[in-house]
Amino acid sequence: MITKITPTLFSLLIATVILPYISYGQTPTEDQLRLLLPTAKELQGFVRFNDSTTIGELVSTVPKGEAEFSIPGHPPVQVIKDRIFMNREQPTLEGAIENFSLLERSFYTANANLHLAMSVRACTSTKSSWAAFLALHGSAPQTPGKHASSDEIGTKSTTLNGDSPTLNFYHQKIAVHLNGSQSNVAERAHSTIKFPAQSLDSIAFLIFLKAARHPELTGVTSRPVKVLVNGEAITAGNPIVVGKTVYVPAIDIAKKAGFVATWDEPTGKLFITSETRAVNLLAGFDKAITANGKITKMKMPVLKEGGLPVMSLTDLVDVLGGKLEFDETTYYVRF
Repeated sequence: MITKITPTLFSLLIATVILPYISYGQTPTEDQLRLLLPTAKELQGFVRFNDSTTIGELVSTVPKGEAEFSIPGHPPVQVIKDRIFMNREQPTLEGAIENFSLLERSFYTANANLHLAMSVRACTSTKSSWAAFLALHGSAPQTPGKHASSDEIGTKSTTLNGDSPTLNFYHQKIAVHLNGSQSNVAERAHSTIKFPAQSLDSIAFLIFLKAARHPELTGVTSRPVKVLVNGEAITAGNPIVVGKTVYVPAIDIAKKAGFVATWDEPTGKLFITSETRAVNLLAGFDKAITANGKITKMKMPVLKEGGLPVMSLTDLVDVLGGKLEFDETTYYVRF
């Protein structure tokens, strides 16, 4: 009898303790890791307003020399070579050793004045990602991130504004670092242009959305949702709830509602019109401008995922003048 019970108890311990850890601790491949950071195509056209109110479009470029950069057109653009570190060891705060994989990616503005550095660390547990987040935080004086009080960007985020603004956040198994700064070219030319901290928020939202598309790698929870516009289901764009936001394909929603949507992918400009309404939207920007010049502040910026505009459903319905109702599984939009 004891010989039967002992293996059974041991099997139960294996099933409840070790197996979940193995499943939770799976590490991504290099191709999977690359899915978690925005591509040049997704970031091109993000408009940035710097301190002098001038506009620059974020594109990537490949260095040709120490202070010379090629200036790509719209499109194509080329990403500066990614740096990937797979299955490295990292101690948790408790002293245990766990694995992580790291992807670093960089971009430059078309005039080579501004530089954006991004990194995502995919860990095997929340303990690892928390330790990584604390390491990113460092000893510099930082303040709670703009969205740290909600779950729009992870569990916790911090920001550091200045000449080189940074934004760090972590959630479940990922820790993300974003840094915007002047490039070496701008520094040599003594440029006064600064990377706007607001831009990092938009990029962080996009990374969090991409992480939610791959919960098996990141642990970021989300759920698909059904959206009906004037009784017709939205079948494209995979509407999804991430945190408190319902992300939807903006063009499909607008067309179902009877609007005409004009999308310029290279610049990230979205123009939605009807007989009675005209709305201008811009990728990476959280304001809508109507034909009469009225500016509407939105909850979330317009994002570009896979080359197409993605928006918060509540923002889109609001700027287009519709009505929104919902239950546990379905959102009903009426115009």
